Formats: sequence, structure tokens, C-alpha cells
Amino acid sequence: MTSSGERPLFSGSHFFALVQLLSLPSIQQPVDYSSPDERSERRSLATAHILSTPDWSHSNIKFLKTPSEMNLLLDENSSNGVLFLRGYPSAEWLSHLGRRFDLEYDFLYGHFAQSFQLHVGDDFCFPPLSVHGSDMIQLVFTSIGTAENYNSSASLTEVRRSVNLEMRNYVAEFSKGNLTMGDSVIRDFHLHDLNHFSIEQKISLQLVKGAKVWTLLIWTDCGMGLHKTRSGPLWKMHTVYGPSMTMLPIVSSVKNQAIDRTLDTRNTQGEDGKDALPSEQDIPNVVEPLLHLHKELGISLNSRLAHNDPFYMLDEIFRLFVTSEYQFLNLMHAKVDELAHFDTHRPDSTSELKRIKELVNKHAERIEDLIPVIKARGGDWPRAPGETRSEQKDPTKEYSEQLTVLFDKVLRRARAVSELCQFGISDLGNEMTIREARRSKKQAGVMAKITVVAFVLGCLSFTTSFFGMNFMELDGSKRSIWLWFAVSVPVLLGSWLAWRIDGSKCKNLMVNIKERFAKDQGKDKESRGKDEEIAL
Repeated sequence: MTSSGERPLFSGSHFFALVQLLSLPSIQQPVDYSSPDERSERRSLATAHILSTPDWSHSNIKFLKTPSEMNLLLDENSSNGVLFLRGYPSAEWLSHLGRRFDLEYDFLYGHFAQSFQLHVGDDFCFPPLSVHGSDMIQLVFTSIGTAENYNSSASLTEVRRSVNLEMRNYVAEFSKGNLTMGDSVIRDFHLHDLNHFSIEQKISLQLVKGAKVWTLLIWTDCGMGLHKTRSGPLWKMHTVYGPSMTMLPIVSSVKNQAIDRTLDTRNTQGEDGKDALPSEQDIPNVVEPLLHLHKELGISLNSRLAHNDPFYMLDEIFRLFVTSEYQFLNLMHAKVDELAHFDTHRPDSTSELKRIKELVNKHAERIEDLIPVIKARGGDWPRAPGETRSEQKDPTKEYSEQLTVLFDKVLRRARAVSELCQFGISDLGNEMTIREARRSKKQAGVMAKITVVAFVLGCLSFTTSFFGMNFMELDGSKRSIWLWFAVSVPVLLGSWLAWRIDGSKCKNLMVNIKERFAKDQGKDKESRGKDEEIAL
């Protein structure tokens, strides 16, 4: 670390956080709740796609359970490839990955940790990737879930307070290294109402270029499945309301031949020796939409182009990201319409709209940061050669341009939803102002009636008190009670005149009378002067 007056070379607290992480006793084996087959599957943290030939197929997928298997596979193959890392890692895996690929610290720390997770937020030195110029690409996928009648006896505020507490406890366990290797990781959890929630999971992308080949590292938070993770707010909800909870799929457009390849891939033997395509009854409710991404990567792509172009290899992931963002923004749009509708006005509508606007703006910022990356196509990443030598244009440029259009479109969608939030907030504010004005007008009418009553009673109270005084003139007199009415009526009329007469109007009236009188005097003098001239 350096003093405040010097330019620091690195954030010492960041490196200390990584050293602390690597020093933690990693839980290499799952706990006893899982079966032997499940334990074998959980240990498979990495999936390798070997792009040995331009016409590579998914038969070249290898599931790696130990770092030694990874090193052996990479030593035996001298071709381009993709290494897919899933879920929560171990210190052993991080050490081998860093040493094998000479990974920059930003990739390990940027994916694994956040400032609030490793308690380095006091330094305010955790910039976004777009600021410090890292060649790492990071996507935050948002998955939507539903839970019917979740904790219906409690209010939304109470449920959110409980869920936020579970999330803080989960983050604490995450930073202490108490998760199991291969567990799916949740970066953030949002409860939008008592029926809809969303989770955020990160995918980090890094290209490692060698002398002749390249390896594309894809590290996703989606591990062995959220239904197998025994911690966090989602697990807390699932333990109580599991049957009614489900994660919505990310529906994307797939060509017919890609569908056939997907079914073939899922029907082949999985990494655990079982059928990779379970029956409908065996599919868990709480499962990430990206659970099969590590096995289905590149199914709909042109294999010849993907063999030489790592950025084109990510085309499916980018399109899935855009689809997930559209799905999230559609949910937010529906919530805005519900909250901004006057017939269903709730006291917390304005605060909810502000919360949605802040969340949508965060997504819009992420999308906007990715657009330059898409246009640059990874910067100096390798490109696929043309199909013929005379062909000068890049054959994958068309796909990049299509991605740019998609990202621009989803960014406009995010800004439109944000504007709807602002319009809703303004409309609700105007509606509240109108309601307050009507309420004030109604109260003013009531106060006017009270003032009239007080005016009459005040005058009568004065005259009554006057006649109740022990004056000699009134004592023992035989005067009639009508004398009190004869006195009260003039007093009441005089008070009414005093109430009705406006002081400013009276002042203006006196000024007008004086001016009129002065003009009349001037006219009289002028007429007398003319008469004298005629007489002379």
C-alpha cells in the first residue's frame, strides 16, 4: 500500500481479500444430504469444449472433476477450446486456473467477489470493468421466478425484510467460503411482490491467447442447480413454499436444426452417467434457465466460424442475455402499469415506482456498457477468415451487427420503462396534489361554516355578558327582555359590516373619493376663470 499522496499501483485490500479467500479451508466434498451420484456430479466444476477440427461436434465435450484432469486434457490437445467453469469454486481450482492460464487478478476477483462481499467497500476502489479497461466481459443474467401466495399473511414490507436478512446471511457465508464447491451462486435477490421475484447471476468471459491457439474461459454462477443449494433467500422460500415456486424459462428463438441438436445433446449420456434429459415429473421447480448452457454452447452456431472466432462463439450467450433482459423489463412494465393505475392506488405506489426505476436504470447502465464491447467484437480477439481468399469482409461481422441492433433495442426498452416509471411518479404526485387540494377545499368550507357560527355566538356572548354585568343602571330595573334583542341586533349588524368591509377596498374608496373631489374642485376653478374672462 502507498500513502495518500502517491499513485497506488494496486488496491492492497483487494489482494488481501483474494489471499484471504485462497487461505480459507474450501469445502471440497458436499455434505451428507446428497446421494453418491449427486456427489460425483457436484465435483465436476469444469466443462471443456475441444475445437479440434473446423467441423467440431459436441462429442468433444469433456467433464472435468479435478484440476489435474484439466491440466492433462490441455496438455494432450493443441487446439482452440472453451473451458466452462460453473458455480462456486475452490481454492485449489482458483490456484490451478491462475497458474495454468496466467490469469489476471481482475478476472478472479472481478467475477468471484463484490466490494460488499469481501468488506473492501470502505476504500471506494471497486470500479466497473468499463472504467479500468479490463478485457474481461461480464454479463449479469436476471432470472424470474413465481411463488403463489407466498407468506400471504405477511405484508410485502415484512417479507422483504425477512428476505433481505437471509441475503445478508448468505453473503456472509459466501465471503467466509462456507459454500460447497459447485453450488450455484446468487448475486442479488429482488422480491417484486408476493408472487414474483428475480435473481441475478453473473457470467464472466475471458480470452486467453497462446502462441498458436486460444482458450475461451466462461465462468458462470450457475452450478449444479439452485434446487441443490442449501443456503440463501431462495432456499429459505423453497423449504416453506417449494411446491408453488418455479423459475420461468428464458425463451429464445432457435432454428429447427438447432432444436434437433439440442434434443440429441440432452438425450446423450450426461456427466453423471444418467440420461441428461429428465422426464417432466423429475424436472425440479427451482432450476436456473441456464443450467444446460455448459453442454449446449454453440449448438446453433456455424462450427467452421466458431472454430476460429471466439467472439462469435459467444453469440448464443449474448442473445440469451438480451432475452433475459427483455423478460425482466416486461415484468417491470407490468408492475409499473399496476402501480400507476389510479383504481388500484396504494400508499406505497410512489416508493415502489422509485425502486423499480432505480433497478431498471441499473440494468440500462449494464446494457449500455456492453454495447461498445459488442461493436468492438472483443477488441483484438482472433477473427474467422473469409470463405475464399478473395473475400475481404469478415464473415462474422453480420452476426456482430445483429447483436448491436438487439442491444440497442433492449436499451431503448429499458429507457422506455424508466420513463414510464417517471411518468407514473409524476402522475401519482399530481393526483396526490389534486386530492390534497380537494381535501383542503372541503376543510376550508367546513372552517367557513364554523367561522360564521363563531361570529354569531361571539356577538351574542358579548351582549349577554354586558347585560349580566352588575351596573347600577341595570340593577333592579324593570326593563323588558326585548332591550337585549334591541342591543344585540345592532351589535350583530355592526360586526357583520366590519367583517364584510375590506380595509384595502375602503382605503382605495377613500383615495378615489379624494381624487374625484380634487377633480371637481379643479373644474370649478376653471369654470369660474372662464366666467370672469367673459365678464371682462
